Amino acid sequence: MVNTPLKALRLFFGKPKLFVLGSLPGLLTFCLSSALLYWAWISFLGDTTLWLSIPIGMLLFLLIWLVVGNISLLPFEDPIIDECQRIKWSEVKIKSPPFGLRRIGREFIFSLFLILFALFSSIISFIPIIGWFSFLLATWLNAYSFLATLYARKEESFSGRIKLFFADIFHNTALGIFLTILLFVPVINVFLLGYAQILATLIFLDRQQAKLR
Repeated sequence: MVNTPLKALRLFFGKPKLFVLGSLPGLLTFCLSSALLYWAWISFLGDTTLWLSIPIGMLLFLLIWLVVGNISLLPFEDPIIDECQRIKWSEVKIKSPPFGLRRIGREFIFSLFLILFALFSSIISFIPIIGWFSFLLATWLNAYSFLATLYARKEESFSGRIKLFFADIFHNTALGIFLTILLFVPVINVFLLGYAQILATLIFLDRQQAKLR
């Protein structure tokens, strides 16, 4: 797991197909999020005081990013996962379930849940103990958002996917913390969606390979 982030980085920038697949959702998310934030600024944020408009603008950008990012990554998840399998195993061993409206609806509901959680977390983040617990939950949600598609290839039910997630909670927590930190790094966060999916895929494939030994 220690070297996996570097492996994912080399694949992201070293494989043209993965670079294109991984860059498009991040660039699309950045453009749409920036456009919506600009609209919000000229519509109502610009009329508020600076000390209020900046934190509201940052929170609004994060909320927009969560929804747009989740949806924009959706068409690219399976191609990224399959390409990683071809690189690692020379074939796609773990097939994806059929892509349909049910999956789109599930991702949209998950995005709405992330919005509600982000709003709730921003309110309770100033309470010391609860704030740390909220951060932990945020890292789990961050990790799960990129692992869920992979788990769906092994478990159809939601309870089964949750069971897989908590079966390796230590590594998944580390993954979530790492991705959450990168989310707030300028420029890097534009490419985070694709990179995070590659990283989560490599971690998942390594676990699957370890189970066969």
